[in-house]
Amino acid sequence: MSKKSQKIFMKKIIYCASVDGNPNHLETIHKLKQLENWEPAIIAFPHPLSKLAKNKYPKTFVTDDLRVRQGNFDDLEKNDLLPLEKNVLDDLKIFQTRYFDTLEDTTGWNYSYQERKENFYETFKFWYSVIKKMKPDILIGFNWPHTASDYSLYLISKYYFKIPTLFITPIPFFGKSLYTIGTSMENSSKIFEKAYESNNEEISSFVKNYVKNFKTNHNLPAHQVKYYDKLKIRKNYSFLGILKAILTLKIFKKVNLALKKNKESYKSPKSIINIIEHIILMKKKLSNNKKTKRYYDKISISKIEDRNFIYFPAQYVPEPNSVIMIKTFENQLLILDLLNKAIPKDWKIYYKEHPETFLSRKLTAPFRQKDYFEKLKKFEKIKLLRSNFNTYELIKKSKATIGLGTAGWESLLLNKTTIVFDNIWYSFCKSVKKVESVNDIKKVINHIDELDIDNDDVERCMQAVLSETFYTSIFSNKIE
Repeated sequence: MSKKSQKIFMKKIIYCASVDGNPNHLETIHKLKQLENWEPAIIAFPHPLSKLAKNKYPKTFVTDDLRVRQGNFDDLEKNDLLPLEKNVLDDLKIFQTRYFDTLEDTTGWNYSYQERKENFYETFKFWYSVIKKMKPDILIGFNWPHTASDYSLYLISKYYFKIPTLFITPIPFFGKSLYTIGTSMENSSKIFEKAYESNNEEISSFVKNYVKNFKTNHNLPAHQVKYYDKLKIRKNYSFLGILKAILTLKIFKKVNLALKKNKESYKSPKSIINIIEHIILMKKKLSNNKKTKRYYDKISISKIEDRNFIYFPAQYVPEPNSVIMIKTFENQLLILDLLNKAIPKDWKIYYKEHPETFLSRKLTAPFRQKDYFEKLKKFEKIKLLRSNFNTYELIKKSKATIGLGTAGWESLLLNKTTIVFDNIWYSFCKSVKKVESVNDIKKVINHIDELDIDNDDVERCMQAVLSETFYTSIFSNKIE
């Protein structure tokens, strides 16, 4: 191929990654450049990967994801900064409150409303100017775009510049290292719809065996077990590490986080926590986890007491698929309020808290604490269940499962009704019951004993998902 023809087919690419500073990302960029003539135009990676990218691609616009999250936009010359015009703002303002949820804050009150708006405008102004200058053709993310930096980059690329967006979805399917390429944070099921609706693909033995095995041996997926075990034993600082930091006076060194600790400007170094503050916050967080768990166990039940109940498997917050990817019902209390009003008087909602709520070491608000569970107690039809209660027993004995995460999909596999309120990756499946109002819920409940889950349809859904997956070790050390 001649150099002239290479230029004709060349694509200019945005590459972004936030917390996933995997050195293999650079190898991926190199291979795509070699095989597809995809030239890296913009790279937004965390340090030290951003530094490696600058050395490898000196003509590429490279910026540090963390610095952008901290309000440092000096990788772009001031003369290149462009103001946001009305048509840009019109396309982006509908995402403003979702963007606010990406701003990291130790209490939830350190950012004023005015400062959140300022951060929104400044960050989008930065990416608007960068894209105008570099003129990219495609955006590729190595994870869900979910930080203030890569989420804003994704939004302006997709909704204003109409640039095709691709990202690796960090959900392992079928209990294996099988992942998908997503195209929309706002419609997680979009990538499966074409394969599902075409109904041309024969159901594979892989899918049939998976369904058969799941019905008889539905244990917690291995990746979840490993993740929870890791949270239980993980230590951020060893005693010797702390002692060394004190002796070398590094104990006051700023931590590489975009976590705002006070009312100072988000651009000020004074708003960033140092090592000693991080240690203190971590200790407080772990202590709060234990206190919250004790309180939750005190007010929750350990056995099923009712025949007619809806199973509500709470999602952990804050996470992308429970906050910024949700269009309307990102506050799960809104769903509970609707259910509490809609279900019959002799029905209950069995609420089970997500185990990570009591194990998480994430320091950014909001956290579920005692006050949250006190709000739940005010709903007359809600009963709280121990967080270690067997989710599969709950699904089997329930009338329906609320589809907020994996449990909703597992409910379909176990021939139980799944009710969905908002964006979830399996909402394309016709067997899922989609609701938005009290009347919608009542209609489902009135016919719930007559509803039969179509196994053929569930297998079709699974086959559609399988057709879009690929094996990768990007989120683990090996293929499983």
